[in-house]
Amino acid sequence: MTRRDEHGSAMIEFLIVGPLLWVILLSIVQIAMLFVARTEVDYATFMAARAGTTGHAELTVMRNAYLMAAIPMYGGGSDSTQLADAYLRASRDLLTDGHLLLRMTNPTSASYVDWGDPTLRAFEGDNGAPAPGCGVPTQRVIPGHNLAYWSSADIGSTSGQSIHDASVLKLEAMQGVRQIIPLADSLFLHVMRAEDPHAQTVSGLFYTEQLAQGRFPVRSEVTLHMQSDAFEPSP
Repeated sequence: MTRRDEHGSAMIEFLIVGPLLWVILLSIVQIAMLFVARTEVDYATFMAARAGTTGHAELTVMRNAYLMAAIPMYGGGSDSTQLADAYLRASRDLLTDGHLLLRMTNPTSASYVDWGDPTLRAFEGDNGAPAPGCGVPTQRVIPGHNLAYWSSADIGSTSGQSIHDASVLKLEAMQGVRQIIPLADSLFLHVMRAEDPHAQTVSGLFYTEQLAQGRFPVRSEVTLHMQSDAFEPSP
């Protein structure tokens, strides 16, 4: 083959290989961005669970802690005004627009049946008054103190848990993360939608819903021991 025959072959080869290399590069960037998002969701979930262990397992306390930890995902800031704006953006996107699922999987309702004590509620506030957010007077409370004096051999008939098991907070979070990487985001979403098992559970339905909205559902779960008495959630 003469040099004249090879004229322009490099351009043709690049036109064939170039798009594939571009897709591979964008996919690497997309994977890296998803790893960053997973780290941020893990951190926010941990901070929410941590607040829950000292905040009587109140979902409102954990939700607010999650939003505070999610501020960097929404721009962050260097002063109070910028941080407040980022908090509002997080609240609007995660709560108002419904891109956050925050669910406490333990203690369960059965845990409160076995180990909940409504008489403890009166001692959570000052001067015997109920603590803020306690709810109704018959709200059951799982004690989170002096557990060393309880026998782990005592198993509740409804929950199948000891009081030590019932005093463990398990928090599940799933956030629909927006990722705008040309070509790669559409490719990844297409693959995830094809592999979606469409599980008919709370988490499964949320997962499918986020994919349908073009969001990447990122899941995290944290388990911590309670550092305060756990209040039964309101019905």
